Amino acid sequence: VDSTVKKYDIVEGQNVKEGALLVILDDKIYKQKLEDQKAALAEEKAKKNFAEINYKRKVNLFQRGVTGQLDIEECKLNAELADARYKQSIAKCKLVEFDVKACKIDAPFTGRVVKKIVDTYEFVRAGDPILEMIDDSYLKAVIHFPSSMIGQFKRGDQLKIQINETGE
Repeated sequence: VDSTVKKYDIVEGQNVKEGALLVILDDKIYKQKLEDQKAALAEEKAKKNFAEINYKRKVNLFQRGVTGQLDIEECKLNAELADARYKQSIAKCKLVEFDVKACKIDAPFTGRVVKKIVDTYEFVRAGDPILEMIDDSYLKAVIHFPSSMIGQFKRGDQLKIQINETGE
């Protein structure tokens, strides 16, 4: 979704589990759209119910010979159209609910937060990167040892590696 970063629930370097909340986007606009869509859904439901009741009344009148076939067909068409609009409104409501849920971004996997790409209160568009994560449960290092150390290590050995960078 397009929105503003409201809050980070993590810090850089933090380990997170899959599903943990990472970022909260401002969802005010989407919540308002959801309320609007729920009202439209209620209106379409009422129209659908009215059209169905009206159709049943016309069928009853037709069976008693009070109304004609055309009236029944019109009422049936109105009921079917109202039902279609109601189903369309349900689908729109689900889409907006999805947008509201998308304003809370969870960790897609267990790992470490490497970097926040976007600051709090910055605007992001759908698909823009917000932060970087890595799965640090398995890291591979290629190290070149002097030939005198051959035989001290074998493939699969676990080593503790310390990197000292002084910048000098």
